[in-house]
Amino acid sequence: MIEVTTATHYPVQIKHVQMIHQERFDWWDVVQFSFTLDPAPAPFCAPGAQVVLNKQGVPIEWVFQEERCDEPTFQLEEQEVQQLVLFWKKV
Repeated sequence: MIEVTTATHYPVQIKHVQMIHQERFDWWDVVQFSFTLDPAPAPFCAPGAQVVLNKQGVPIEWVFQEERCDEPTFQLEEQEVQQLVLFWKKV
């Protein structure tokens, strides 16, 4: 469980994290996660995140993803992404 306390009007928890895809390139890795938000700030169908990491495993950029959205409606802050990366390193 990941506590999301920044950039929200009320506390949200990221639960049921799963790594769903990983691509390795020469200079970076791209990892995609799926998860649930509790309580959900909107009726998301499939929330998740894509994180680009350098070869040392440090996040370079990240974006919240949702199946039905063209633009992210939820901002993941650095501390939440760091916790997703810790989850990825354990897998």
